[in-house]
Amino acid sequence: MIKKNESIQVLRGLLFLWVFFLHMSDNCLAGNPLEFLSVSITPFFVMSGFLLMLKDSKEEKSKTFNACFYSMKKRISRLYPLHVLTSLFIFLLLCARSFHGGGLMERIGELTISLFLNILLIQSWFPKYAVSLNAPTWYLSAAAFLYFMYPVIKNIVYRFNKLALFGAIIIFRLVFAAFFILLAETLNYESLSFWACYYLPVFRSGDFIIGCLAGLIYKECRGKICATNLQASIMQVCVAIFGILFFSIKTDASSFFIRVFFKSDVVRIILSAVWIFLFMEGKGIVRFLTKEPLVALGNISGICYMIHWPVIEIMRAVKGYFNLDFSKWTLPQLYLLILVNFILTIIVSYLWLYISKKIQAIKEPALEKSS
Repeated sequence: MIKKNESIQVLRGLLFLWVFFLHMSDNCLAGNPLEFLSVSITPFFVMSGFLLMLKDSKEEKSKTFNACFYSMKKRISRLYPLHVLTSLFIFLLLCARSFHGGGLMERIGELTISLFLNILLIQSWFPKYAVSLNAPTWYLSAAAFLYFMYPVIKNIVYRFNKLALFGAIIIFRLVFAAFFILLAETLNYESLSFWACYYLPVFRSGDFIIGCLAGLIYKECRGKICATNLQASIMQVCVAIFGILFFSIKTDASSFFIRVFFKSDVVRIILSAVWIFLFMEGKGIVRFLTKEPLVALGNISGICYMIHWPVIEIMRAVKGYFNLDFSKWTLPQLYLLILVNFILTIIVSYLWLYISKKIQAIKEPALEKSS
């Protein structure tokens, strides 16, 4: 078993900061000023597959339904209670806002369906409800499917040639993207291709499997990717420059093949795997990022990810109740608002961590007595 790498926790923390800033910018600023560098949610799925494969055993090959269900339950049980609570909270908050606006009866049916799908963790399978209630938890919905399939995916990764499997995943992503772009155009349903190539768990299985492949390769080469800090620094700078240049490219949206290529997200998957390799090494520039605050943020990033959207919904409710117009606020005021929301997210996250630990401490003696 490989111990938790602090530099990977730093990467988790940095990715959460990016997601938080992206969501807050969409709600406070006139869009994200760094949108062209958007890292998307892809690194989270790649990292999940990477870390699972890294610490797993080749001998554990069971792929029965019970094994798959246990795999899912084991990995989402820590966040699932928080997911249910935040979904209920936002459900009640949106009901109250609709009641205040006089449109509760029009929305109650849709909100109830959203709550039902969220509790079952299947919201990401439905285009209309993928980002309903606690919107970012569509990730947990997709992850639940991937964790359920992990015993099967692990067997595939060990069984097939790595290069052939990598090529098959890339081809699958390209064909998948092409199919849904054409289907969306045929049905005149533009958002269909975005849902299918972003939220749909089947599409995200490509990120996850590439992550598993990367984890297996890293484990087999025993983590010796960059021999020196200088080599690691050069590689990190090169990868960063390539990423910035690539995602800054203005593409011709009318070209079908270019749209398919970017929609398939294959470059972002590869870059995500490379960055995870580089952070796992903990060498080069990464050494200077491995500080206690970022490590601590990485340790609670999963909880922060679940909490930050309810905080945003509270901000929206306050904005609506007091008729606040953020477009009239100065930039320093808006960034101060973002900072306040971030601090509130951290405080609530640590509060939830404290409460959950207390509950666990109470449950453990009770379970020992019953056994």
